Amino acid sequence: MSGKGLKAAMNVALIVGTLRTLAEFDSSPAAMLNGLNRRLVGRLQGGFATTVVLKLSPSGDYTLANAVHLPPFLNSGEMSLEPSLPLGIDPDSDYTTGTSCFTTKTASRSAPTACSKPRIQRASCTDSTG
Repeated sequence: MSGKGLKAAMNVALIVGTLRTLAEFDSSPAAMLNGLNRRLVGRLQGGFATTVVLKLSPSGDYTLANAVHLPPFLNSGEMSLEPSLPLGIDPDSDYTTGTSCFTTKTASRSAPTACSKPRIQRASCTDSTG
């Protein structure tokens, strides 16, 4: 969110409320960003917002849409994101999704200890069970 103080806080409240409403009708990250963008154009008093929306399924599949936000990190590297415009600038911006999946593997093949944490890795999303 650009800006600071009360103006930025009010804009964040608008964004959170709008996202909650949009998520009830379509949980696609791109649809949420497209709807949010349409509602923010002309309402941010010259400001803009950046965000990443990631929908994660229990199987590890994820769908991601970006509005010029910094890319998330995965295993010490930035995830690849499509270029886009910030929210609230252009009513005709079209946000797209990317899909992939995560798998969890323990950092060591030895028996887990209290300090071992799963390591998330990007993997192909093909189902090996058929």
